[in-house]
This record gives sequence, C-alpha cells and structure tokens, in this order.
Amino acid sequence: MAVFKNYEQTVIEALTRGTLPSDLIEKLNKEATLVDFESTGHGYYLTVKHKDLPKERIVCDKPSISGEANGLVTGFVVFLVDRELTIECFAYDEKLPENFRDLSVIVSI
Repeated sequence: MAVFKNYEQTVIEALTRGTLPSDLIEKLNKEATLVDFESTGHGYYLTVKHKDLPKERIVCDKPSISGEANGLVTGFVVFLVDRELTIECFAYDEKLPENFRDLSVIVSI
C-alpha cells in the first residue's frame, strides 16, 4: 500500500530533485515504514523511515510549492534526517481540516 497520496509524491519529487534519486522516491512510497503522522490544526507532518535515506539533516524547501483544495492554500517543506523523511504541509491563512489528505489537492510548482 502506498504511504503517500499522489499530490505528496509530486511534492516530494519536486522538493528533493537533485537530493534524492527518483528511483528512491518510488521505493519510499512502496517500502518506507510510517513513523508518525501529526495533525497540528494548521497543517500536518508525515514521517517515514527507509534505510536508503540520508543520515545527515537536509531541508528541502525550493522550489516554492503550493497546494489547493476546496479554497484552502497550503505550502510544503521536506526534511531529511536519520534515514527519515518528513513532509510538512501547512496552511497559510486558515485551519486545515483533518481530512485534507483525502481531498483532491492540486499542486502548483
């Protein structure tokens, strides 16, 4: 079963381009272990672990990527550290509903 939603996969591919090989991103979606999911009310953090991820800390925040669903606009950042990848999704102005991941999110890069 896939760990990431389609839009999350797109975001991770764009933010980690040049940092992670594309075949590793595919492996993550199929093989990574879910470590944590935390909804903050204004966004969420989704963390997975995989043996092929880098150990050193890398913050991937370029290019600027936004997502939109039901009029809610979000931004994204990917963090890599200790063989874990965390995707952060955050709302700019409003609270993010807990079911945001289940909505049809349109990604703009």
